[in-house]
Amino acid sequence: MEQFLRQRIDCPPSGGTRTLLEEKDGIIKRQQDELSKLQTQLKSIQAERDYLLSLLSNDQQSNINNHT
Repeated sequence: MEQFLRQRIDCPPSGGTRTLLEEKDGIIKRQQDELSKLQTQLKSIQAERDYLLSLLSNDQQSNINNHT
């Protein structure tokens, strides 16, 4: 039974817990970095959209808002 439990993904062999935690921390860090990049890109796109909308007349803006 103990051997079966050690083979499970969520039950690493003795001494493997630290390595597993470090790997998961690394994955989380990479995902946080990617999320940060995507959030920066999103802000840039939103700023560009807002700028383009500011170039339109009120009627044109109203037409766009009615379609979204």
